Amino acid sequence: MIPTPGKQARHSISVDPTRSLVILRLAGFMTLEDVQRIAAEEQAAVRALGVPAGVHRLLVDARALDAQL
Repeated sequence: MIPTPGKQARHSISVDPTRSLVILRLAGFMTLEDVQRIAAEEQAAVRALGVPAGVHRLLVDARALDAQL
């Protein structure tokens, strides 16, 4: 069965500076534009941590993300 876009993409980004952690939650059906926008927001969240590149941790919760084919 091929999924059809029906659920609007949703996401949230939170930061835990004490753990150098960025948490990204994804839901719905992502378009290329959604992915590009979310990636830019995630990178901004990483920069906001103020740690050197590669020092942060990223947790992605994609349990509510529709299958992307």
